[in-house]
Amino acid sequence: MVPAIPKWKYFAFGGSIGNFEDGGNRTVSKMSDEAYYLDIESEKVMNWYTIKIDGEKPKVREQSTMFYDQGDSRIVIFGGWSNNWLGDMYSLKVNMITGPPYAIYGIEPKMGPLTGKTKVRITGDGFKDTSIVVRFDAGYKLSPEVAAVFIDEKTIECDTPSFEAVGLPKDAIITISQNKGDYTITSSEFVYYYNTKADYCIAIGPGVLSENSTEAETVLII
Repeated sequence: MVPAIPKWKYFAFGGSIGNFEDGGNRTVSKMSDEAYYLDIESEKVMNWYTIKIDGEKPKVREQSTMFYDQGDSRIVIFGGWSNNWLGDMYSLKVNMITGPPYAIYGIEPKMGPLTGKTKVRITGDGFKDTSIVVRFDAGYKLSPEVAAVFIDEKTIECDTPSFEAVGLPKDAIITISQNKGDYTITSSEFVYYYNTKADYCIAIGPGVLSENSTEAETVLII
């Protein structure tokens, strides 16, 4: 069991695979070299997810000893049974699964002009009064970052960066990093739009007629 925000993870490696009846003997089975994880307290049906292992893969085994190294975000596997008792050790980085000990859940407001400087409030969990960087990732190697102000452990604030150099509105994916740590695996979205310019706008409708009555509701479209 591994602590992670927003949901803890349960990791498993190896073991025996087969169809076993309750109370019966394991007559047909084989040992595995696959790694899996499970989201705990998921609102949906809980599913096991296979972990893709790059590099050397441990041989098939069961009854291994496993522990989590939180400092390096890795699962350490020692020994186990594979027709004889093993004494080897492997580690697997899982930081892209567990994420850092902080997360973001939302951002308000969710939209702002291309010129930036929109003050936004980001909600999440695990924030600390330390160096916090907010990344606005719009793809195409466009990921400006701004410093955030700590409010409390669930709230930070920052001003959105300008996207004027691009000249086009973008949908930016928001993640954060604390104290130069990993960026969150949870994210939110901020939508940029063109700034309104009066000299490029046309207004039509009864709301622009000079003979409108005072305090009478009228309508115009820009």
